Amino acid sequence: MLDTGKMAVVLRTKQFKILAVLAVFCIIAIIFIMKKDAKDATRGIVHRRMVDHSSMNLNRSMSEDLEKKHGLKALKSRDATIFVDDLGRVRIPPDDIIELMKYRDLEELYHRYLESIQIPCTRQVHLGSFEDGGYDLCEHPKVIPSKPCMVYSFGVRDDFSFDEQLSSNYGCEIHSFDPANGMKDHQHSTNVYFHSMGLSNKDEIINGNWKMRTLKTIKKELGHTDSNISIMKIDIEGGEWTALPEILDSGTLLGVKQLIMEFHSWVDLHPFTVDGRNVKDYSQHLKVLKRIYDEGFRIFFFKRFPAKCCIFTDEFNMDRVGCHEVHLMRISG
Repeated sequence: MLDTGKMAVVLRTKQFKILAVLAVFCIIAIIFIMKKDAKDATRGIVHRRMVDHSSMNLNRSMSEDLEKKHGLKALKSRDATIFVDDLGRVRIPPDDIIELMKYRDLEELYHRYLESIQIPCTRQVHLGSFEDGGYDLCEHPKVIPSKPCMVYSFGVRDDFSFDEQLSSNYGCEIHSFDPANGMKDHQHSTNVYFHSMGLSNKDEIINGNWKMRTLKTIKKELGHTDSNISIMKIDIEGGEWTALPEILDSGTLLGVKQLIMEFHSWVDLHPFTVDGRNVKDYSQHLKVLKRIYDEGFRIFFFKRFPAKCCIFTDEFNMDRVGCHEVHLMRISG
């Protein structure tokens, strides 16, 4: 006859052993996962510290020379080195100093510079769409357009609202450009003329039928060589970094009173890589921005572009945007 009591004890013992073995396996698995996470976290911290602590350090002689000749001094900002003037305004140092800067410094300086007001505008107006396609002007007497005036607007897609209102409000002759919207050359309205042409650093045809020209060539082809452009708007999806050096070299910014830009920093978008390409791109961007400053332009308005594709958190856990709308007025030159 079966002893049910003994069987129950045996079963409970077997169940206990099974549960004990499972518990041990679970504990081992948890310990393994925790160790792996800790190792990954440590690796991430070490990597981040390596990057963060790579900020440049100027020796005393370099610091004194920078302050004496350029009125700039180095300042730490979120584990990076940036540069400010005597009033604490973010400035870009000379090219030889830029060449010494590490990725972290370059990134921080680029974003801090574009996101700072360098000169106030007491009367600022918005023209055109309140979505992408509208822009702000400063109506200071020294920079506001007055007849006869000419405006170049690069990158219109199919939105002429800014160009049309600018023409209506100030009576300027507007020339709108875009090689990619499928439109042919035409007179869009009384004072607005469209040209299927793009802005670049050389004269060429790309993408099959995109007519690309330098600013100097465009002015020549349109018969504007001896005409001053009062306002220039450039929103060409990253092409600004190619076109601007040639514009600055050729002197064709002379006479421009307001420069409306959209700056694109694609180096910041995923995937993040701290490599020579990013360092080179940021260095080039800062050198171009400094040349615009030296040309006599100052930022009076900026906007961090809200488009979803432009917003991100970088590898230093900083909230960034890859697109900035920046408005500048000429104060000298």
